[in-house]
Amino acid sequence: MRTRGTLLVLLFGSLIMSGPICPSPSVITIIMPSTVTTFSFDIQVNLLGDFVPGTFSASINLEDVTPRFTTVGPVVQTATIDPGAPLRDENFLLVRAQRTSDGVFVTRGMTFDY
Repeated sequence: MRTRGTLLVLLFGSLIMSGPICPSPSVITIIMPSTVTTFSFDIQVNLLGDFVPGTFSASINLEDVTPRFTTVGPVVQTATIDPGAPLRDENFLLVRAQRTSDGVFVTRGMTFDY
């Protein structure tokens, strides 16, 4: 009987110590300067976690710039943005992709000056 009680304590203790089992989060990061001082500039977007392929989209000032992005490996999207539309003095970059686990779109935005 004592052995059974010890086993139960060890079992519950190991469950508590290990913490909850959760899938890794899906995160989008944007790498680019907050102030652009060159005519052309690069944007790098990292899709960390599980995303549905083909659901990545990007816009600058609500104008779609997704076709300017190319995939570099499974998580990195890059684009070179040239002068002209849709750029303004103050800009807003919005990127999003659909998470595989629940179908929710993960969105990340960033303002930058040009």
